Amino acid sequence: MIFLFTLIMRRVAAHYVWCKQVYRMHYIELDDEGAFCGIYPLNEEIAGTAFYDGVLVPVLSSEPAICFKQVVEFWPALTEKIICGCPVSIYRLSGIPLASAKLGADYGCSDGHIERL
Repeated sequence: MIFLFTLIMRRVAAHYVWCKQVYRMHYIELDDEGAFCGIYPLNEEIAGTAFYDGVLVPVLSSEPAICFKQVVEFWPALTEKIICGCPVSIYRLSGIPLASAKLGADYGCSDGHIERL
């Protein structure tokens, strides 16, 4: 008996991804169980890739619930432990000016929004 397994990958892209460093126009790839597979450049349209406006931040699923301000201030510490194969949650930050997102910091946005994808 032959079993065929189809690995379903989830791809989530945005203008910026904050994970250990700042990536512009990249996507996060997760396996079918929500484990982190990597961050890759978004050079062309890829079927099945969801694109979101704003900033994506992967955070270990074991982390307690976090708010917008915590993610903006502590994203380097929140993402430093992420390695391939660990389960993550993806947070989308909106309301951050793209110039600030490019630097990985936001020094003037008090009305930002966070959404867990």
